[in-house]
Amino acid sequence: MSTVGSDDEASDEQTRLLESAEEAAAEVESGDYAYDYAPMKEVYKILIGICSVVVIIILSIAVYPSRTPQGGSTSGGNDVSNLESVSEGQTKVITKKPHIVFVTASGLGWNDVGWRNWEVRSPNLNRLAKKGVVFNWSYVEDADEPTQEAILSGLYPHFSAANCLPRNATFLPNVLRGAGYKTHMIGAWNIEHKNVSFLPNDIGFDSYFGSIGKVDYYNHRNSYSNHWENAKQVDGYNGTFLTDVFADRAVQKIRDHVVGKDNSPLFLYLAFQAIAEPTSPPVMYRMPENHPNVWKKRRRVYEMIYALDSAVGRVLDEIRSSGIDEDTIFIFSTTSGAAVDEAGSNSPLRGGKFTQWEGGTRATTIMRSEKLRNSTLYSGLFHAVDWLATLSSAAGMTPNLNVTDGVDYWSLLVNDFANRSVITKGQNVKVIRRGRYKLIIGNPVRADYKGRVLSKLNITDMNLNCVFNARKYFASDKCKDFNFDLSNATLLFDLYDDPGELQDISMSHPRILQDLKLELSKVFEDCVLSDGRSLPVAATPGA
Repeated sequence: MSTVGSDDEASDEQTRLLESAEEAAAEVESGDYAYDYAPMKEVYKILIGICSVVVIIILSIAVYPSRTPQGGSTSGGNDVSNLESVSEGQTKVITKKPHIVFVTASGLGWNDVGWRNWEVRSPNLNRLAKKGVVFNWSYVEDADEPTQEAILSGLYPHFSAANCLPRNATFLPNVLRGAGYKTHMIGAWNIEHKNVSFLPNDIGFDSYFGSIGKVDYYNHRNSYSNHWENAKQVDGYNGTFLTDVFADRAVQKIRDHVVGKDNSPLFLYLAFQAIAEPTSPPVMYRMPENHPNVWKKRRRVYEMIYALDSAVGRVLDEIRSSGIDEDTIFIFSTTSGAAVDEAGSNSPLRGGKFTQWEGGTRATTIMRSEKLRNSTLYSGLFHAVDWLATLSSAAGMTPNLNVTDGVDYWSLLVNDFANRSVITKGQNVKVIRRGRYKLIIGNPVRADYKGRVLSKLNITDMNLNCVFNARKYFASDKCKDFNFDLSNATLLFDLYDDPGELQDISMSHPRILQDLKLELSKVFEDCVLSDGRSLPVAATPGA
């Protein structure tokens, strides 16, 4: 990260001094201050050089002791927690740890953003995609709870019973808090959400405000809780729109951190419930009733997206107006695909939330940072488990890859890819993705999925509505042939040539099929932790 203002000024002053010394030496060389006696001329040049070095050393001594490192102590000047680790022969540079703002959205489909679908109003996300790094092959789990587990623990969640994380796991907020970060969570807490004895404060968040599980967007309640502030339930938000409440809290948290002159770096995790289980948002976000070619349920989705986008925009605006834009890593990611029975769209990808098709697990993910090559499309494989290692590295630490299934992508995002596989798992199905190929073993659709199973392969163009559109097609006779059992399926797809997963190539590519089956079986059989919880071997670059 770039150095703070006082360092920039010191660096500029040193540059000016060096330039002055060079000008003085040039004057000597040009004869303006030349002596007729040649040996004295050489002595004068040496003295000029020595004086320049002495001035620079004095200036450095005067400036650097007065500087307080970001997150350091104001007394003593000996805090070295923000020194970047360097190899022998490199110059040591004192830098600020970056602020990290991580925003997630639930149920936002691949085709539910403006740069892929012109009907969608998402101007803030559009600008973020244009200015940041868009991950083209970013994967999550098929629902919010396991994806949140993967993000915060760095572990594949599908090996645990009932998605129950081991309490001794290494959690991202704990790691960052250990590096001097102030850690805050706002939004939907989905991990073991019916167990209110396990909350965000238990995994390293200094503060938490939000909802436990899904709640109503206006009365903020579900069958077992309402809003929580740290470990207590709170009232007072009835009638306010949930997305706006979370955005307002996030803006205030950023403002308080900056205005309060907290020298610690900030980690803010903002988990929107939107746009899952869409409802009618406030009037300011609604579309005209006469908007052409949009049926009512889809209109509601568009309005929810616009409300979400506006909330993200307010957070981005606060980061800019607070003057921390250049020192902030901003991440936006979906936590599953859209639910097609709720009028979400993942086109041209197949399937949706609660399925292992690409429409259920391929995420819209964007990262923006001054340290990255922004305005780029990153085409390496990425999974939600990679955030723990990646953000630990971005914060100046050396990530411990023995406690995570993920890969450190911080340096890879600049100029390289990780040679790795991505594993996902649903109910009675296992999936592996390596390179261009994806292998599915089992039924890619959850048995309890409330939408009809649209699973037939080799679908003709005239029947694409049965795959890509929402519930209004489910009752159609045109789709009746698409509802059949895939419980024992073995399916292989070339996602470069067939991103919609319409052509099973398992019969024509037996060697690839066998290699991926072998790798998948090893992942699920080889590694067992001391608590009996099976885990895949940690993915590492080049593995």
